[in-house]
Amino acid sequence: MLTQSLTRLETTELIRRLDELDVSYLFKHALVQDTAYASLLKQERKRLHRAIGETLEREYPNALIENAALLTKHFLEAGDDAKILEYGTCAGDAEARVFAKAEAIEHYRAALDAALRLEAERETIIALVTKLGRMYELRDEYTNALDTYARLSELARTRNDSHLELAALMLQATLRATPTAVFEPRLGREICDRALALARELNDGEAEAKILWNLLLVNGFTGNHRAAVEYGEQSLALARKLNLKTQIAYTLNDIGNYGYFADGQTEKSRAALTEARALWRELEILPMLGDNLNNSGILEYVRGDYTLARALSDEALEISERIGSMWGQGLARTFRGLHNAERGDYGAALVELQRAYEIARQTGTGIAIIASTNLALADSVVGEIELGYEIIQIADHDIEIPLYRAPAKAALAYLTFLRGDVERAEKILQDAHPRVQGQLEFSYLPSIIAEGEIGLARGRATQVVEYTETLATNLIQFGIQNFIADADIYRGRALTMLARFDDARAAFERAHTYATRIGSQRVLWQIYAHWSKLERAQNNLERAAELESHARALMDSIAITLPEKFRTYFLQIANSQ
Repeated sequence: MLTQSLTRLETTELIRRLDELDVSYLFKHALVQDTAYASLLKQERKRLHRAIGETLEREYPNALIENAALLTKHFLEAGDDAKILEYGTCAGDAEARVFAKAEAIEHYRAALDAALRLEAERETIIALVTKLGRMYELRDEYTNALDTYARLSELARTRNDSHLELAALMLQATLRATPTAVFEPRLGREICDRALALARELNDGEAEAKILWNLLLVNGFTGNHRAAVEYGEQSLALARKLNLKTQIAYTLNDIGNYGYFADGQTEKSRAALTEARALWRELEILPMLGDNLNNSGILEYVRGDYTLARALSDEALEISERIGSMWGQGLARTFRGLHNAERGDYGAALVELQRAYEIARQTGTGIAIIASTNLALADSVVGEIELGYEIIQIADHDIEIPLYRAPAKAALAYLTFLRGDVERAEKILQDAHPRVQGQLEFSYLPSIIAEGEIGLARGRATQVVEYTETLATNLIQFGIQNFIADADIYRGRALTMLARFDDARAAFERAHTYATRIGSQRVLWQIYAHWSKLERAQNNLERAAELESHARALMDSIAITLPEKFRTYFLQIANSQ
């Protein structure tokens, strides 16, 4: 009877047989399929879907993982919550492993809904909420992640379950404590305080270690480095005591970057990041490995080891592209661009920084501030002042993260200065200063440039000398070799203005030592250019000519890397130094 019916349908060209040896058919048009499906009664559709699902289970018992997505679909239509929970979780896990985030979200969401209808055990629901929220986070869908965690909070209230409440608080705390699009440090602290009290009340050491890690983050990102280190060391000690390998990796990763590094403890920072990186590789947690590689690359960049920094950034980019992390890609490309600039390849630097900016803008996170700051400065070097000024308008808003705020505000001040609005530039530069005494003990390049150029233009040579001397001393103390030469250039220029020529020469000589040691072509040509002016002013004409020759050679090698439309401007600006 079935064969005859199928034959009639094939004759009318509503279906076609896929293979002569196999009784498999395909609808010739999707509308025909939809019409046929819609004509079935709801209960009949549910019965058929259940039958298909059970047949797949029975006939292919060794392929349940491979068929999990299909099984979820059929049992969803059949309304079988137990099966939806089982196969939805299985499908989501398989998709999460290969970073098929949209598919994983679909299946985790179905599994979570089923678990809630079944009133599943606490551990099952917490695990699904965490997995679903994490997939949203990896897609930069932070509001959806928070909404998911809010469901857990509501369930905790309904069940009067303190353990569910604690889990919900911890998940929310991480998003509020880090520079995501939903970063709210004050709220983050409040959530952490509530969670910490609850964890201690429940005697939950694992939760306590995680909350202490979140307190490390919120303090680190808001410039309270010492508090960040204290919380981080407490978290690490507890995680080691309880042998919580994943938490150890998280805490090491972030105390290295937002605790020790921000507090000027560079060697401790390096050791923590290195240990964390080995753990991420062992645990095969690629998003965190990519984050660690990016942060380690930044550390090596400021330390002046460009070769190692580039290798770390390259691997960070490869992993970030593989898992679809826009955050990771934006950060990796920014620092690859900076590496190119240090090596004198300004053309490649512009391309990389532009790409980083385009990617980072999509994230709505702090990475957009970093990318904008560095692209705006790069644009200013090649004469794109108005474009750079437009890009750095992101800094014309309140930025709560000091490590992002100071360079961004300084870049805005510098671009404003280049446009001729010196009074406003000065006001912006004041806003770039640390809001708390000792909050930042060293500065990145934008701050050095803005302080130096604006200070010299306003005739504050003595102030520039004091600023750069303190800065260079701190950099050397912290084990940071990059930017010492930049600080010494401005110190040499300011000392020249003050007619302290021997001191100025010593400043240029030390600048040359550091720039040569780390191989910074970006700063070397500037050293030669300014140093030659000092020697010419002292009538040391042979030495001045020698330095000018070195400067021209480097300027020409940089100019050749630039698109033709930028070469002339760069050489004009360079020659005017």
